[in-house]
Amino acid sequence: MLGQNPKKNHAMKCIPGSRKSRFKLHTKFQETAETFTVLKCYQNMKLSELKCALELVAGIPMDLQRLSYLDEGDLIDQTTIGQNDIIPGTTLTMAIWPYNNWREVVQAAALGDMWKLKNVLSRRTALNGVGDEGSYWRSRHLSTALYICAHRGHLSALRFLLQRGADPKFQTPGGRGVLHVAASEGHVACLRELIQAGAPKDLRDQAGVTALEVALARGQSAAVHQLKLSKWEDRAQRLHLPSYLESAELFAHQHFDSHLRTWYSGSHAQRYDAELGGREARGCSRPKSVFSGTRRSTSPHHMVSPPTRHTSTPLRAAVTGNNKGPQARKQVWGAHE
Repeated sequence: MLGQNPKKNHAMKCIPGSRKSRFKLHTKFQETAETFTVLKCYQNMKLSELKCALELVAGIPMDLQRLSYLDEGDLIDQTTIGQNDIIPGTTLTMAIWPYNNWREVVQAAALGDMWKLKNVLSRRTALNGVGDEGSYWRSRHLSTALYICAHRGHLSALRFLLQRGADPKFQTPGGRGVLHVAASEGHVACLRELIQAGAPKDLRDQAGVTALEVALARGQSAAVHQLKLSKWEDRAQRLHLPSYLESAELFAHQHFDSHLRTWYSGSHAQRYDAELGGREARGCSRPKSVFSGTRRSTSPHHMVSPPTRHTSTPLRAAVTGNNKGPQARKQVWGAHE
């Protein structure tokens, strides 16, 4: 195009970390033969940053990862992708450090094999045998396995680890918790279990990102709903509302007092009186629990008392005919002068 500097465009393409130079890398997990993809990689990206991204993508804490490319040599964390001549779009190999039974723990957790987990976690070694140091390593094994199970969605293994004492507040070297990986993969059942166990919902990683923000970025709507619901439940538990309202807090119609004008004025009162009259005409009794002893317990002024004795047909006819004087009315209703 005219007016466009080709050298400038070429320079933009070569800027490390720019959008045009971003690419993806694949990582094959040696212990389980799983393959994971990390997006938005760039030439000046350090291997430590790539491992931090794999914490969320592969569900393996970065201090346990061994990355290699083409050969079995370990890539140094402080080197960059460009310095190691890694081709964009290629596949790296990730393995687990072999010391202190970490390979067995990670493999059992990734597969969700509770029997193997129980066997490995109960195995005594020189490091996790006795003393404070042994308690630390046993706790690390449990919590790391919990992190991996939360990423894979192994609910039964996750419950087993929580019962064995795994810490739901565990954080990786990248600052991520178990809710981060469960939310990123959309495992709602695991989220519920971990939240109930006490996993912090507002925990932020080293980049300042929470589990809710991870779920939003990954498009996990069910996980977003579950995390927001748990926050609303926490707010509701912090509210201490009395079981009753004071008199000053009630509306007028809530006082159940027939002396208030709200009970006997307007069209509502007319309909209520008509309803009471209908009940009496059908032989029903008036309600006494609320209005007993008040003006509502008396007969409404517009109602006519029923006849005191049975009236014959001729007398009723006299009332409906031309004879409409006071004497006829007295005779009909049985009144005496």
